[in-house]
Amino acid sequence: MWTTKIPPQLEWKPVVAFIYEPVSSLLVPITVDDGRLNDYAVRSPSGKVHTSSERFFENVEEYREYLCKELAKKRTKAA
Repeated sequence: MWTTKIPPQLEWKPVVAFIYEPVSSLLVPITVDDGRLNDYAVRSPSGKVHTSSERFFENVEEYREYLCKELAKKRTKAA
């Protein structure tokens, strides 16, 4: 998650492979640039988004709204 602000455009990278993690019900994505990712959000071809924290969203807009709310909570706590 971002600590200062959410960028106007989320950066999406192609996933080239997945790693199976027995402790999680999700597969961990691997990208060409970053290798194995610990914190991520994966957008499926249907547009749904799931995150490394095992949250699921119907679309990117719903995910962005969630990020904005979480950022607002952090700012409130820091004030």
